[in-house]
Amino acid sequence: MIKIGYSHPKKLHEILTVHDDVRKLISAAAATKTIKIGRNSVNLDPTSTSFIDYLNDNGQAALNDILTKTPDILSATYIKDIEKLFPDFVTDKGKVGKRNQTFSQVREVAYTIFVTNGYEKLKRKAEFYAALDVKVCPYCNRCLIEPINDGADKKTVVGELDHFYCKSKYPYLAVSLYNLVPSCGICNGKSRKGEKDLCGTMFENPYLLQDNDGMTFGFKPTGVSVINYEDSYRRYHIRYIFAPNVMLKYNFDILKLKKIYSGTYYREKICKIESLVRDFCCQTYIDSQVAKYADMGINLSFSSLIRERLEVSNNPNEYCHHVNNKFVMDVFYKMVAHINKTLLIK
Repeated sequence: MIKIGYSHPKKLHEILTVHDDVRKLISAAAATKTIKIGRNSVNLDPTSTSFIDYLNDNGQAALNDILTKTPDILSATYIKDIEKLFPDFVTDKGKVGKRNQTFSQVREVAYTIFVTNGYEKLKRKAEFYAALDVKVCPYCNRCLIEPINDGADKKTVVGELDHFYCKSKYPYLAVSLYNLVPSCGICNGKSRKGEKDLCGTMFENPYLLQDNDGMTFGFKPTGVSVINYEDSYRRYHIRYIFAPNVMLKYNFDILKLKKIYSGTYYREKICKIESLVRDFCCQTYIDSQVAKYADMGINLSFSSLIRERLEVSNNPNEYCHHVNNKFVMDVFYKMVAHINKTLLIK
């Protein structure tokens, strides 16, 4: 899990435009007591009217909070309030239509406002990615999700936007700023996070992480001796240390990350990192690198050597820019301690 930094709202032009549309739609519904669902204009029943009034009262203060507050506030305040005030919000009333079920009108009203006329109108998701400056899935740190520039100011978003609180049960959070988590299709797939209702569980939201140290990767020697490099992965097992944030183990289980990281590919990476650490502890190697960089007019630094050889960054604030950055740097520092040598460049 990689922390996502909060963005300055002014950078989020596309989603703020959708927020304005949602506000206008709610104001109109409050004034007319009607709303257009599909092709039909529907009169609001008493429960739906109360819901619209709840969002529209006090200068839309509750609505503004729902759209912009952090996930912990949404869970502690607004989700609880809405479930208490509107207990039939997600009442299943039978199996009809394409969705194979229908809900109470208040739920359909919320879905129409926040999903149909909110999230589904969010066209330039690349703007959202750019504002957050996230290039790799924060859930797994394995898959690139950076939008691809197709030219003429058009960008293709290769990642997805996960609704931390799923829009099927919490449609009123469908365009909440910090309910939208850039992610890869694997982590957001049905067999992993998908549409699971994780409200009230230990599943951690990347926006709420204090730092990237809630869990760390490690390794354990197996004691197996190998002759061929192709079998070198057999020398190490991967370890997962969930401390101090033990709740991240729940994320690991839901996202099935242990199955992914325990494979041969990452065990081989440990061996490659070991080789690089030994290079970094060799004076002859460091001297050769200093000379090479000097020929290019560059003063060698630890950061530049990490970027060249490990293809990641040693700056935790940039872990969201490089694939496997968290894994590589955790293992790197533990490998330095394991082989008990001193890095010759800082």
